[in-house]
Amino acid sequence: MKILDEYQIEEDPRLRTASKEMLITLAFGIVYTLVYLGVAWSIGMSKPVQEYSYILGFPAWLFWAMIVCPLAFFALAIFIVTRLFKDVSLEPWVSETEAKEPK
Repeated sequence: MKILDEYQIEEDPRLRTASKEMLITLAFGIVYTLVYLGVAWSIGMSKPVQEYSYILGFPAWLFWAMIVCPLAFFALAIFIVTRLFKDVSLEPWVSETEAKEPK
């Protein structure tokens, strides 16, 4: 980063980690929204009400969009958080060598 070099500021390594995790979270939210809307639109909104099919008493579009999709993405979120996200220290400042050593 130019501004960090210009003022000779050392970048906190937690910033890179937080930025990566923020982009993963943003992508997850966008994909969830697109899948949710895509499922609801393709199954339910593309045909008249008289042609709806039902699963467990719910219209099929509602069952898939509001029950199955959230459960699937909940499981995916747990996987992402446990496998891709890292615990970081909340101390005011940590050197890069301290950040690499788990406590």
